[in-house]
Amino acid sequence: MPSTCSTPRVFSDDPAGVSGALFPSRIAADAERTVRIGGAIALTVDQHLDPAAVAVLFKRSCVIDLRDVTLDGSQALLHARGRLH
Repeated sequence: MPSTCSTPRVFSDDPAGVSGALFPSRIAADAERTVRIGGAIALTVDQHLDPAAVAVLFKRSCVIDLRDVTLDGSQALLHARGRLH
């Protein structure tokens, strides 16, 4: 019987991974491509990064939740996104 759980995919464990990437739009597109419709993407970014700047990278998902988190003692912003289509 096929599993209903999808395998987590980790692109980077560094909150600066997206903002410091050469092509951040490719990271966003790949994340959306690998997540099922109705699935979710959890993304942490540097806290100083504007959420609107991150949102424009994602074309096929919407923001579900934004919250401040501490990862390994570093402040970060967690973006939870839902895949629409």
